[in-house]
Parts: sequence; C-alpha cells; structure tokens
Amino acid sequence: MITDSITPLGKEATAAQEAKFKEDKKKDYNALFLIHSCVDSDNFEKVGDYDSAKTAWGILEKAYASADKAKVVRLQTHKRQFELLQMEDKETINDYVTRVTRLGNQMKSCGEAVSEQNFVSKVLRSLTPRFDNIVVAIEESKDLKTMTKDELQSSLEAHEQKMDERGKDKAKAEVALQARFNEKNKKSKRKWPSRGKKNFQNFDGKESQNSRKGEGSSKGGGQDNYKSFDKSTKKCYNCQKFGHFAR
Repeated sequence: MITDSITPLGKEATAAQEAKFKEDKKKDYNALFLIHSCVDSDNFEKVGDYDSAKTAWGILEKAYASADKAKVVRLQTHKRQFELLQMEDKETINDYVTRVTRLGNQMKSCGEAVSEQNFVSKVLRSLTPRFDNIVVAIEESKDLKTMTKDELQSSLEAHEQKMDERGKDKAKAEVALQARFNEKNKKSKRKWPSRGKKNFQNFDGKESQNSRKGEGSSKGGGQDNYKSFDKSTKKCYNCQKFGHFAR
C-alpha cells in the first residue's frame, strides 16, 4: 500500500518521530524504485521526475484507468484475429503455433486468457489440407479435452517431418528420371543425324562412282566400236557401193 507523502519534521520533533520519519522515507524510496523498475519506457516518462511513490502511483492510476476502454477494444480485435487466423501453405507447424501463441498472449494481456482446449481446437481446425489425415487421426485417437498444446505440436511436427522426407525422395526420383530422359534425347540426337549423313554420302558416292564408271565404259566402248568399224568393207544399202552406207 502506498502511504501519504512524507513531510519533514521540525526542530521540536522527538527522537522517536525522527526514527519513524527515516523509516517511512526509506519505504517510500523503495516503493518508488519498484514503480520505476516495473513500468515500461512510456510510463516511466510520466513518473520519472517525481520523488514520491504516492504521486507516481496516482499518475499511473489515471493513465491506466483511461486505458481500460482501449484495452477492451484491443481485446475484441485480438479475439477476431484469433478466430480468423489460418495456417499458410508454406508455413511450418512451429511458425504457425508461435503465431497462435503470440496472439493468445496478447489476449491475455488484455484480460482474457486462451485455455489449452481452445488453443488445441483452434490449431486443428485451421491447418492446411495436407494435414487432414493427421487431424482426423488425432481427433479419433486422442482426448481433446485433456490434450495440451505441447503434445499437439509434437504430433504435428512428427507428421510434418515424414511428409517432408517423402517429398524430398519424390523430388530426387523426378530429377533422376528427368536426367535419364535428357541423356537419352542427347544420344538419339547424336545417333540419327550421323547415320543419315553417312548413308547420304554413301549413296552419293556409289551413285557418282557408278555414273562415272558407266560414263567411262560407254565412252570407251563407243571409241572401241568406232575404231573397229571399217566403212570401206561395207556396202551401201541404197546404191550398192562400198565406202559408205545408209542406215
């Protein structure tokens, strides 16, 4: 209890009165020290210049009395946020539980605490769809009335870790399959164009060789036949004379 402000004694004060005055003054300093230690920086600016515990206490009473209405408004805002709070898709269980806990502490600072049952039910109904299986399992196998938020967080984090491991294994398998597919495409691209070019070259080479061979043979054959043919020994079919002929 904060006592009245202490007034200094006069010269006619007795030794007992002086002793009581010193004792009260010491208590007043201790109370003022506790007030300065407990208030935040904003309220300390209001009471830091006063040397009496009663005066400082009266200023704080007025400040907090005017803040009661604002506290009620803040409580309603926190309650609305608590009901609308939902887990995000890429958010972890630890981060989401921390968000819910922080909001619950803000409600508690405004005069209304969140019970363990409300906390557990809030988290279970606001998780993302990928936790639907574990939520159903918890609701069927656990007693939600006695379940604590630490037990709930442990179960959800264990399930989250299993899903993450399966997701990593699936991602590795997909990467390996894609790499195999890319390597197969590279081999096929190297294989088929070289074969086609080789066949085309062989085809051209054979054709050119055959054509050159045919040309050479026909040309050579024509020359040989022309040289071996002697018109002087042939008779013309029209005039019956030697030395020329008519086809």
